[in-house]
Amino acid sequence: MHITGLGLVSADAVSSLQLVSEVALGFIAFSIGNEFRLEDLKSTGNQAAIIGVVQALTATLLVDTALLTVHMLLPEKLSAAQAITLGAIATATAPAATLMVVRQYKAKGPVTNLLLPIVALDDAVGLIVFAVSFGISKALVSGELDLISILLNPLLEIVASLALGAAAGWLL
Repeated sequence: MHITGLGLVSADAVSSLQLVSEVALGFIAFSIGNEFRLEDLKSTGNQAAIIGVVQALTATLLVDTALLTVHMLLPEKLSAAQAITLGAIATATAPAATLMVVRQYKAKGPVTNLLLPIVALDDAVGLIVFAVSFGISKALVSGELDLISILLNPLLEIVASLALGAAAGWLL
């Protein structure tokens, strides 16, 4: 699966920066976890969970639909695997920007209390959607539709990451 760009950065350079990208995302997730309080989620009830999940899945569904339509019309320009991966990326929001605005203005109140759990849940849903979508994309590229590699492996990675994060949090 190869998406061409402006040619400014080679594919090897991008893949060599994967560790830096993962560490940066880890720091952002850590910041969200630091701001996120379970009490905030409890106080908002199901409202934050419903908003977070629905907006993340709606973004993915709309982008997937649009890009799969492009794939059907122009299959030589965009593969189905690329369309599915880009649809999953659409789930991502900018939690760092949200956190910076909340911190800069020292925002407090019901909207902020609802916003932070939504941002945290949105990222969690985004990770799950991306992991599953990327598994589907890899299966489409390889031609091997294996349910274990599509669903189980990505979800095991997420569960292992959560366990490692919980252990590190407990130690801190």
